[in-house]
Amino acid sequence: MSDINPWEDIEKNFQEFKDKLNKIRASSIMHPQNFFWAINFQKSYCFLYEGNKIENNKTLPKFEGFEISQQQLKDTTQLLIVLKDPGNRDIFRIICKDILKATDVITRDDSKATIGVIIKRLTRWQDIFRKSISKTLTKEQQIGLIGELLFLKDIMFNELSFKEGLQTWQGPLEGEQDFAFNSNLYEVKTQLSSSDHKIKISSLEQLNNESGKIYLIHQILSPNKEEDNNDKDIISLQEIINNIRNILSEDLNNLDLFESIIFEAGYVDNELYNRERYSLFKRKFFIIDDDFPKLVKKNIPTLVVSASYVLDINSLDKWEINKEDFYILEDKA
Repeated sequence: MSDINPWEDIEKNFQEFKDKLNKIRASSIMHPQNFFWAINFQKSYCFLYEGNKIENNKTLPKFEGFEISQQQLKDTTQLLIVLKDPGNRDIFRIICKDILKATDVITRDDSKATIGVIIKRLTRWQDIFRKSISKTLTKEQQIGLIGELLFLKDIMFNELSFKEGLQTWQGPLEGEQDFAFNSNLYEVKTQLSSSDHKIKISSLEQLNNESGKIYLIHQILSPNKEEDNNDKDIISLQEIINNIRNILSEDLNNLDLFESIIFEAGYVDNELYNRERYSLFKRKFFIIDDDFPKLVKKNIPTLVVSASYVLDINSLDKWEINKEDFYILEDKA
């Protein structure tokens, strides 16, 4: 079976069945659920879930780009997702792998929960596509995403395997911090050189070091207006994404994981993301200890349930650490 086309073996050995799918197992032996790559009699790419028999879901949502249906067999419930346009096979593969990942923690006999997660993930993907098509990322969002991508490429990929590095990236997945590796947490703040270097902390949890050792990384980007400058350290948002795609190109599973995360961040390739180019001017590292100026639940009135606040990065020299100290990921062993 090809990683690029998991339906390839089915296509090679396709048999004409009017009421039966050609299928091969998609989930590994260790995965608690039964998922299959499949092709129907119309030769459409499909993704099939088979679980314990449960009551039929009469309110299955409708999705653009694929059809979803549920049917009851003698002892099982089947949920079938059919891709309408074969030209969207690659993104369909990424969505299917995302479903595999999201259902990996559900017990085998809980078909209701599994189907609920499948529908939730499909809905999330639909929302992402609608937002990405209707509007591009704001400049602030682009700067933030470039910052996280630089940290991923320069730090995490140098300290960990590509797979481990990708798994640490939590920012687009609504994590409290941008990166997490075992008990170490990393919050990345990226600004332009023209900014006032005041950073916004968006929640009481973002710098709460009770949940683990937290590092704050402050990065400054310098805009570059020279369109013909080929310096590899000067990049646009689309250029750094393509650069990371090239780095990950030898392992499609890593590449698919990367694509799913940038989709979550609201990114879809667009020539507009090539217009602004930047270089990394400075990167500072700070350790968040108990004395670091921060708002957390234990030091505010109990009636305050949420808060955001601003820190002046130029006033945090006491907590700055050197690059070598930061690079020691103690929990790696």
